Amino acid sequence: RFESESESDNRLEIIILDNGNIESDALVLQTLSDSNPSVRVLHADHRLGDGAAKNCLFRESRGRYFVLLDPSVEGTGPFLGKLGDILENVEVGIAGFAGLRTTDFLHFHDGEGESGEMDAMQAYCLAFRREDLPVVGLMRETFRFYRNLDLDFSFQFKDKGFKVIADSSLPILLHEHRGWTALSEQERDDLSRKNYGRFLNKWRERKDLLVSTTQE
Repeated sequence: RFESESESDNRLEIIILDNGNIESDALVLQTLSDSNPSVRVLHADHRLGDGAAKNCLFRESRGRYFVLLDPSVEGTGPFLGKLGDILENVEVGIAGFAGLRTTDFLHFHDGEGESGEMDAMQAYCLAFRREDLPVVGLMRETFRFYRNLDLDFSFQFKDKGFKVIADSSLPILLHEHRGWTALSEQERDDLSRKNYGRFLNKWRERKDLLVSTTQE
């Protein structure tokens, strides 16, 4: 799907991070890049934490919009234009597929099939204007595991007055997340809990940023 969109719009740039993969995987990615001028591959010489890895992609990007996509995402139709349309509204900081809401910071709910203003956007598909990045800042690199990093990044935007908007009608399928299934249940729980603690330590007193508060 991305190849077809890039062929119709040569302004599309696809950046892939080879985050310490085995050599054979790195060669496959490089072959993909060599055969497609729209694709660039960044090769990390050691495994980066999730926050640092995503920041590498942010720094290397050159486009007006940045669309962060997890490898577990399958696009079943064109959706980049729809994300761009949402971000044409300067009040919107983040657009994406699967949003989250909360009323107390302790439980975030992914409204199945819900669209509209959210408290956070899951990083399966998360888009923003690159020009806003100096305003909100890069991701916190203390988040080495991916879980809850997207919550933290979303609130960086909300803290600067931006809205987070989800469109659950985007033609996207979510598949198995390898960063989740590759770990034992105990490892996942421990790493998720640590990240959630980092998130709460910074944002738990900012109920003024929640959709449930601003819509009262």
